[in-house]
Amino acid sequence: MDLGLAEAFKTELCSHPALLARFRLLMDEGDDRTDEGDRYERETLIGDLRQTLARSCLDALEPDLIILDEFQRFRDLLEEPTPDDVDDIRNLAHRLFQQTDARTLLLSATPYKMYTLRDEEQDDHYADFLKTARFLMGDDEAHLLAEDLRGFRRALIDVGFAGDRVLMDHKRRIERRLRRFIARTERLAVSADRNGMLADHQMPETRLTEADLRSYATADRVSQKLGAGDVTDYWKSAPYLLNFMSDYKLKKTLRIEAANPGIAAAVDPSTLLQRAQVDAYERLDLGNARLRGLAADTVDVGAWQLLWVPPSLPYYQGRGAYADPRLITMTKRLVFSSWNVVPDAVSAILSYEAERRMMLSRDPEVQNTAEDRAKLRGLLTVRRQDDRPAGMSTFGLLYPCATLAEHADPLSIARDLGAATREVTAEEVLGEATRRVGELLAPLTRRAPAEGPEDQRWYWAAPLLLDRRRAARAATEAWLATSPAVHAPASSSGESDDEAGTWADHVALARRVLDEGLNLGRVPSDLPRSTALLGLGGPGTCALRSVARVLARVAGSRPNFSDAAARDAAFRIAWGFRSLFNVPEVMSLLRGQPPRRTRCTGAVQPRRA
Repeated sequence: MDLGLAEAFKTELCSHPALLARFRLLMDEGDDRTDEGDRYERETLIGDLRQTLARSCLDALEPDLIILDEFQRFRDLLEEPTPDDVDDIRNLAHRLFQQTDARTLLLSATPYKMYTLRDEEQDDHYADFLKTARFLMGDDEAHLLAEDLRGFRRALIDVGFAGDRVLMDHKRRIERRLRRFIARTERLAVSADRNGMLADHQMPETRLTEADLRSYATADRVSQKLGAGDVTDYWKSAPYLLNFMSDYKLKKTLRIEAANPGIAAAVDPSTLLQRAQVDAYERLDLGNARLRGLAADTVDVGAWQLLWVPPSLPYYQGRGAYADPRLITMTKRLVFSSWNVVPDAVSAILSYEAERRMMLSRDPEVQNTAEDRAKLRGLLTVRRQDDRPAGMSTFGLLYPCATLAEHADPLSIARDLGAATREVTAEEVLGEATRRVGELLAPLTRRAPAEGPEDQRWYWAAPLLLDRRRAARAATEAWLATSPAVHAPASSSGESDDEAGTWADHVALARRVLDEGLNLGRVPSDLPRSTALLGLGGPGTCALRSVARVLARVAGSRPNFSDAAARDAAFRIAWGFRSLFNVPEVMSLLRGQPPRRTRCTGAVQPRRA
């Protein structure tokens, strides 16, 4: 607890005796009052206490600089609070803005529009600009700016008769006023090509089909019968309007009039999404020319094979889908539209198409049903067998190993291999990591039995034993003993109590390995390579490397891979990756790629992993 904030909160409470009296009254009455009015009173009091805490925290901040990024989203906060705004968010914001010696910086690439469109009747972008100016300049200076803007407009109209002298006078005065408060910075200002960030790109597959026209005809007929207005602009922007226009007048009225025979006759069933098609994972007609172009530029080129966006500055050459020339530069696509129906329709249809391909890549006969999805067992399970932990390979993937984070660092290895002057391959990085990890493992493996079957426990125990042998042992023991991230991950992920108990057994076994070691049998021949793969790509170790680097950069020091806070954050990230890899679509994608057997987990691994 921050004692300074606690004292500030106490002082703020003492300045509101009525609030304290309400609190004491409710405390004295305890649980005796349970009706709806009493519950409302309790919730209102909690809200008022939160506002009081927020005010005390704002006073304790003492900021030098307040930055509002994309401030147009919070334009209401820039207006002065009225007497009716006591304790609302606007009042809190202005209490922050008025801090002594604090300066406010507003950032936005698109702070306001130059004019108001026909369909934006609730907006007045010119008025928004003047409100922003008033916030930055104050009332008097903003009033003078508004006068100059009005004079500039009149001079524009009269320029053909009166010349441009008055016009230029207003222009210069406006510029002088704005330059005191507003700066416009563009990264292209220093380049010869002012359009250097723009490139014309012809959208493929933007063809209009007969089905598109039938869809328009259906929506138009229904809209005319219901008196819901013209649907042309909606139809040009999104498919399956009658399915996705949930909050529009057309859909709301349609729900009410659904039983009307005249309305039912106006609907062509072929223009609607069919549940049977979706359940069978059949390919859907995308229903819109623009959406076909977007799909051809993303899903159709294979983007459904990418679990995440390819790196913009990779350490080494990718493999599999991440080496596909069409995909290595794949990035996000921004879709702009004035209609609320567009995000729902585009995301639903494209997500279904990507999911369909992922699921069918493993089993062409799979159905989009709960039963078929339930048949796919999680890749990273936490389970018991014969009352003993049976998913320690999962623990090994999630465990943030300090030794591997440092010595199997792909960035460091790529640099050592000459990445500054040439493209380094994944095979080269893995080979060098295997060599380094093999040297680290040698003191652990030289005393292992040379005869008998290979002991599969080496795969998950090796990272723990590496940390046990090196300087990270004490820090690792303390972290595993006290970390809330490790001891209660299931509670934050919606897992069952049984799985939470099973996970506790896994953690207990890992702690025993650190404390007592482990009597292991013959070393698997590929242990150095498998352990190197954990160091290069294990979610826990990768996350630890990233978090430790960020913390080091902030502190101006070298990364501390044994730091408990960094390991807590890394484990939470890895646990989130576990959830991702247990999703049916992801499991199907990984299992549906050309497989190769690996002895690390006994599971099928894709070549591109």
